[in-house]
Amino acid sequence: MSDERNIRNYAAGAALSFGVVLFTFQLTAILLSGKTPDELQQLNDLLFTLFVGVHTVGGLVGSFLVARRVSSEHTQTGIVTVILGYVFENLYFFVFGDRQIADVWVLLSLLLGGILGAQFAKTWRVRHGLEIDGGEEPGPADQK
Repeated sequence: MSDERNIRNYAAGAALSFGVVLFTFQLTAILLSGKTPDELQQLNDLLFTLFVGVHTVGGLVGSFLVARRVSSEHTQTGIVTVILGYVFENLYFFVFGDRQIADVWVLLSLLLGGILGAQFAKTWRVRHGLEIDGGEEPGPADQK
C-alpha cells in the first residue's frame, strides 16, 4: 500500500477502534444514569471488566480490518492501529471528557486486541488463499 493509503487505513482502523469504545461508554452512561453512587459502587467490578473488554474488542476489530489488507507485518500493523486509537481516545477525553490521560489498562487492552486482530487477519489471509510475504506458506486448507 502507498504511504497515503496506509495513513488513511491506520486512521480509519483507529477511529473504528475508538468508536466501539465510545459507543459502548455512551450506551453504558445512558443505562446507568439513574443509579445512585452506592449502586454504582456495587457494579465496580462489572464496569471494570466491561471497560477492559470493550477496549480489547475495539482494538481487535480495528486492527483486524486494517491488517487483513496488508500482505506482511500484520502484528506491526495491528499495533500501530491501536496506538493511534489510544491517541484518539486521549485527545477525545482531554477535550471533551473529565479524565486527562487514559490509564495503562486502556493501552494494555488495546494492544491485546490489536495483536489478536492482527493474528486473526493473518489467519484470514491464509484461509482465503491470499499471499503472505515473509516466507510463510499457506496452511493445509489452502492446498488443493
